[in-house]
Amino acid sequence: MIAYFDTSMLVKLLVDDEAYRADAERIWLEADHLVCAEVGYVEARAALAAARRGGRLDDADMRVAKEQFEALWEQVNVVAVDTVLVRAAGDIAELDGLRGYEAVHLAAAVAVRATVVASADRQLIGAARNRGFGVAQPR
Repeated sequence: MIAYFDTSMLVKLLVDDEAYRADAERIWLEADHLVCAEVGYVEARAALAAARRGGRLDDADMRVAKEQFEALWEQVNVVAVDTVLVRAAGDIAELDGLRGYEAVHLAAAVAVRATVVASADRQLIGAARNRGFGVAQPR
């Protein structure tokens, strides 16, 4: 299974409650190949920083979360964001009603022919399902 993880699912592996984390971990472990667009890196780091600023992570938790994220990212096949992908994402944003980065994520999933799109974003999940992808989201 080629599992495309968007940023929301990557972050669930690090900072969310145990039920969501368990769902994300199960999907992660079941995948033969883990894929994410390059923008997932900065989005995840920004989400961790926001969790720190919002008090969900203290300094020690933030250090651990960053280390865990770096280890996770090393396991990901990263899809480069180039002109071809960005133009495909523009079409997806228009046709599927997605916001910018969600469209980039779906375009990357299309480009690598992912089997499953894993996301906590309902709009992205709906668009992926409409395009025939298997979907996985935390319950």
